[in-house]
Amino acid sequence: MGIKAVVAALVIGGAVGCGRTGVGYSEGSGQPAAPAIMVVVQNDYMLPMDIYAVSNGRTQRIGNVGPGMNGNFALDPGIMPTGFVDIVARPPGGGRAVDTGQLNPTAGQTVDFYIGDQLQTSHATIR
Repeated sequence: MGIKAVVAALVIGGAVGCGRTGVGYSEGSGQPAAPAIMVVVQNDYMLPMDIYAVSNGRTQRIGNVGPGMNGNFALDPGIMPTGFVDIVARPPGGGRAVDTGQLNPTAGQTVDFYIGDQLQTSHATIR
């Protein structure tokens, strides 16, 4: 087998091994874990925004979305022991934050978070 064939086999094998179905397995149980909650952010604000999930007093950064960009993030329902979450967007380095308010999405649902060019027009929906 030539070097090109070996490299091709490794690349194809790696790509197949990296495939995901969107549903993981609970550690040690062999049972499918709850599907993630998707967070879709549309940032029409003039600055990049760091995106955080806040639940039960805990804050977890889930990503960053540049100005005029969209971001898609998977949120593990396990970080929400009470079932409620607040998605917060804040410019890196400080500045005015905007948030969704307290939401109660369930596994498999999507939170659409629109960040307006005027922050007061920002809003969120669950689908």
